[in-house]
Amino acid sequence: MTARPAVSTPAATDLFAPEVVADPHPLLARLRRDDPVHWSERHRAWLLTRYDDVLAGFKDPRMSAERVTPARAHPDDDGDGPVDPVAEVLANWMVFKDPPDHPRLRRLVSTAFRPRAIARLEPVIEATVEGLLDDLGAHARSGQAVDLTSTFAGPLPAIVIAHMLGVPEGDQEQFRHWSDELTDLVFGATEVADRRERGQKALRALADYCRGLIESARRHPADNVLGSLVQAHDEGDRLSTEELISTCTLLLFGGHETTRTLIANGVAAALAASWDLAEVMTGPGAATAVEEMLRFEGPAKVEVRHAAAPVEWRGRRIEAGQRVFLAVIAANRDPEQFESPDVLDLRRDPNPHLGFGFGAHFCLGATLARVETRIALRGLLRRYPEISLAQPYGSLPWRPALISRSLLELPVILGSPGPDRHRAVGPQAGGADRWT
Repeated sequence: MTARPAVSTPAATDLFAPEVVADPHPLLARLRRDDPVHWSERHRAWLLTRYDDVLAGFKDPRMSAERVTPARAHPDDDGDGPVDPVAEVLANWMVFKDPPDHPRLRRLVSTAFRPRAIARLEPVIEATVEGLLDDLGAHARSGQAVDLTSTFAGPLPAIVIAHMLGVPEGDQEQFRHWSDELTDLVFGATEVADRRERGQKALRALADYCRGLIESARRHPADNVLGSLVQAHDEGDRLSTEELISTCTLLLFGGHETTRTLIANGVAAALAASWDLAEVMTGPGAATAVEEMLRFEGPAKVEVRHAAAPVEWRGRRIEAGQRVFLAVIAANRDPEQFESPDVLDLRRDPNPHLGFGFGAHFCLGATLARVETRIALRGLLRRYPEISLAQPYGSLPWRPALISRSLLELPVILGSPGPDRHRAVGPQAGGADRWT
């Protein structure tokens, strides 16, 4: 019989409670302090909240990433529902694979995400940023609020990853729609009505679309990521057609969602804490600031694992097959690892956050996401240095998702275009204190 922790109140176990969706940090802080290996009856999973435990969980081979199989139609299902064909697509995503399949799939894709390859993409990213900012000009002149997520943070990474995979410009809007629909399915937004039906429909459509891209790449070989994957498949590098389609859908989805969330969350947090983003993001500390955005309110809430064998953890027995949530969002606020963890410090260095995971499953697109975010925010703040939140941070709407921490929208007032301001860098009086 599985041992149950001392703390088991409903508020301590329900990550979908409205107040927890709005601000999960108080709950996670209590668990981190009082019950760091916590059994959630609501989620039928163990929740690990301390930095050292989450890091150890990433390293432990008994913590399996294979949580989608033909018996599970969606990532947060325990296999007691009907099997859906889309599970075959998700089951071949490398993020849901263990060795030996995971390193093989990762090796085939990794070349496209190496720093040198990303550096060659920077002109494309910069041109895309400038074009999106041009489109925002009418909003700036009107003085009306604009949703930065749908107009800027979302389109940018979608366009960039589509470019990498050879998606025609005319199809990019449809691709973004599929990605949005798929988000609630993959990230476990169980409280969203009909999210499974919509997500499965979107994944089927996206998989069919990727099949067409693959056939086109075979007929007209191109020097891009998809062309490399097709060549590897055709040369017998053990990449099946199903794996090729699944990898294509993963890259189109993953390359879009993580960066969109990082940009929106980072801007919202920094503006709420009264940092002068125009000064920070156009200066030499921009890369350091992006790392702090990843730590403070990054895209990852939890990483899901399944125990491949019984595990003893801080005196608790985790049975084989049970789910384990590695709470990245809690680890990144652990006071044993970070000084003043609830304060956004855009100068924080060193910053050993776990925002992109750790070890074998460290986010393959981390370099791309960092570069896109840095270029995006530098361009945004050069063009609109007076940008401000259109409503209080505490009233912003968050997606009710299990795995991700992302804003549904980010209404901002862009302000008048003009030269950078020259006030002191850092939080103004009372700004950062709101985070403690």
